Amino acid sequence: MAAFAGLLGKGEPSARAGQCLLAADDLQPYGSGQAALISAPGIWLAARPADAILEHGPLLVAADLRLDNRHELTSALGLSHRASDAAVLSTAWLEWGEHVLDRLAGDFAFAVHDRRTRRLTLARDVTGQLPLFYAKVNGGLAFASMPNCLARFGASLRPCLRTMARRLAQVPLADAATVFDSVARVRPGELVTVHDRELRSRIYWNPSTLTDSRGAHHVERYRALIEEAVRSRLRDGPVATHLSSGWDSNAVTATAARLVAPDRLTAFTSGPTADVEEGLPRGRRADETALAALAANHYGIRHEVVRETDDPFETIRRQIALSQTMVLAPFNWSWWAEIRRHAAVLGATTLLTGELGNLTLNAGGLGSIAGYLDAGQWRAWWGEARAAAQTGQVRWRGILINSFGHRLPAPLFGMVTRAFQNTVEPAGSAFVRAEWRQPVPDRRSTGSPATDRLDAIRCEDEGAFRKGAVAAGEPMECDVMADRRLIEFALTLPPDLCLKGGVMRPLARAALADRVPPEILSNPLRGLQGADWFLHFSQARARALLDEVGAVPLARELLDLEAMAAAARHWPTGGWNSGPVYGRYRVGLADALAAGLFLKAYADAGVPAAPISPPLRNAPTSSSASSS
Repeated sequence: MAAFAGLLGKGEPSARAGQCLLAADDLQPYGSGQAALISAPGIWLAARPADAILEHGPLLVAADLRLDNRHELTSALGLSHRASDAAVLSTAWLEWGEHVLDRLAGDFAFAVHDRRTRRLTLARDVTGQLPLFYAKVNGGLAFASMPNCLARFGASLRPCLRTMARRLAQVPLADAATVFDSVARVRPGELVTVHDRELRSRIYWNPSTLTDSRGAHHVERYRALIEEAVRSRLRDGPVATHLSSGWDSNAVTATAARLVAPDRLTAFTSGPTADVEEGLPRGRRADETALAALAANHYGIRHEVVRETDDPFETIRRQIALSQTMVLAPFNWSWWAEIRRHAAVLGATTLLTGELGNLTLNAGGLGSIAGYLDAGQWRAWWGEARAAAQTGQVRWRGILINSFGHRLPAPLFGMVTRAFQNTVEPAGSAFVRAEWRQPVPDRRSTGSPATDRLDAIRCEDEGAFRKGAVAAGEPMECDVMADRRLIEFALTLPPDLCLKGGVMRPLARAALADRVPPEILSNPLRGLQGADWFLHFSQARARALLDEVGAVPLARELLDLEAMAAAARHWPTGGWNSGPVYGRYRVGLADALAAGLFLKAYADAGVPAAPISPPLRNAPTSSSASSS
């Protein structure tokens, strides 16, 4: 893996070079090998390993990337297939300029500086699988794979309480904000340029969401895309996968089992530390290990069950240090981290996941019924509504909310969903001081399921967490369902391939029938992750963490410590996975304490010196551009 840092601006060359090399030292856990430095007038770049940066004609390039369509690119460019990914990128940039971003498949974050135009370009892959941050410093721009490096150039790492409050309220972050006041992120699918001290940004990835019903080979296309997405993420040595009782992880694991020898592949499943099936919400299951074991046996691969016993908040503390960001959902992070540790012991360098499956290749279900209305197929909608109701798995109120909820005013929509769908409000907001509290996000559909999914995909950003795993010496997590080619196919599926005759996800069902056991495809229950959370979170532990967090001035500024203390005093005695208890304690109080641990970690972050005039300026923005 690679990591890089750089500076665009003025300054004494040897001093700037020294800053970049120190930043490269900071990146040691995130990039392998020796560091290297290159420069040109007004620009300095450092990276590790050394081949992550290069000079190619007028270009200076720093890249952290995995190209999944290398063969296609090298053939088009007349390059040796042995050329490094950075060399392929630089050659492609000379040939196509920014349009190369329309051709790249894979995970990437890179910086390109053209000495002819003195233009700096920063870009990330479409789903943000690798991170890239930047900050305005001393009249220039510093950029790096991880935020801590930016402090070397004078950026402040003071936490941004407004962004933290948004995160606690589960408000999707569609802008460039981060949890640091002075640090911005290159968003997934975004291009940021600096030229003549003017900073511009635009989203370069705008895939079609128009229905494409041409051809009758959707099943073959599904299978080909997932096989190519898995194949391009495989590396030599042992391979690990997440495996639950759901379709996404089974689609990935089953496909991997067809591509690698059985003795190379191990599937990991998280299981609760005790029997906690009682009191679960309707349609949920806590222990997925039996179905996962059945599936692994069907695939003929090794299977390991992980039952996490570490303190979830100590896991969060480690993740904050490794990922350099606020980490929420401690009861999910703990078992996720435990799987990574087991995979590392196995010697795996790759951990395959299917996190975006429900938004991409396996999209479907009742939320897709609005697709018939979006396509103007009212008669088909009525037939599908009746068929769905006759299955007995959904109710008419759910059908109507999914079909017409976007037409209701936001407050009425919120009331209806709370009353009839047993949804939990973003409980983290209950423990944020009033002056920082964020409005409840508008969760209505746009009326187009594909557009809704694209909007949700744009708000995903796992880059810093992926790098955190690398820094811990754990396998690189690769989300197969985040493959660009796969997503672009999925966004154009007609509604009858997502919901037909009351059958949910008929395309995925047909495409997986030759590889996933029928017990998985017919499983009506969804897993409830971390359902044993109350066994790892006691009243005494909550009070101890509250004392620790309460000693941090920034935590006292952001968090409503009195409300948190009241929650700790009135500790529940049961109903752990019911809506009120689950929302207030498992989600709300736990997330607020995790936020407090982040504030403690960065309590002493410094403030940079005043910028040297003239500063960088943001270009006027439009609907497709944003400022930092």
